Amino acid sequence: MDLETLRHASFTQLNQAITAWKGVVDKLKTLETDARDDLKAKADRANCAGANATVSREFVTKTAGEFGDAHTEAKSIHDILRGTRDELEGYKLGLDQALERGRKKNLTVTPIGGGGFTVTVILHPDRAAKGHEIPDHSPQDAEHLRDDVQRILNRATESDSTAATVLRALVDQAEYGFSGASYGDRDSAIEALRKAEEATKLIEEHGDEMSPEQFQKLNGLLASYRNDPLFQEKFATQVGPKGMLEFWADLSSPDNPNELTRTQLDQLGEFQKNLGTVLGGAT
Repeated sequence: MDLETLRHASFTQLNQAITAWKGVVDKLKTLETDARDDLKAKADRANCAGANATVSREFVTKTAGEFGDAHTEAKSIHDILRGTRDELEGYKLGLDQALERGRKKNLTVTPIGGGGFTVTVILHPDRAAKGHEIPDHSPQDAEHLRDDVQRILNRATESDSTAATVLRALVDQAEYGFSGASYGDRDSAIEALRKAEEATKLIEEHGDEMSPEQFQKLNGLLASYRNDPLFQEKFATQVGPKGMLEFWADLSSPDNPNELTRTQLDQLGEFQKNLGTVLGGAT
């Protein structure tokens, strides 16, 4: 996010997208309620038996669940879009205020090539002889303005890029159906992705030679995020089938002299459950 992009940002299209997604959320909520309270309720109460009745009930139950998952995922997308919009609007306002503070001290921020910027004097002191009143400023004022602007741009970039990452991940989840991934904001979703990368790094860098502390950390990450769809997919795809099989085979081998397998055999059962839940969800 460079200076000019944020300074002249228009949120009209983003606002339209948020409004559209709110409409989708409301409609899916109605469909979810109708499917659950009407369609599924009638199927459950139906006085019929046999193979056809069993298949019909299963189909209705699955369909009602799909509407629920679709509503949950649509609400996650809407909430992430809205939260990101609110943040970016706040950063734009903060940038405008910083630039105005600079102008009051005869300083301006000018974009340069490569997305950078420079702080310069608006009115040269020589012009004071022509009747212009030049506001005083110090070198520290220029440095503070530069730091304030850079801080705002960094935060806006982080907000924009993490939102894009999370939204793409949610869309990938829905490639073969709705996952029901539920996130109230972008931060919780991006945190799940980062924790998946952290868990992957432990396996890739240390494998079966990780220390007991590292193993406990990995097990804790899997336990905390084992039901999180984004964590599941990120972790499973990054480690990969071959990497996972090699890690587990080495870790659980009775011939492995690693201290981990001697001192923490009692944790392997819990670890196996957590790992199985993560991989099952990813599958």
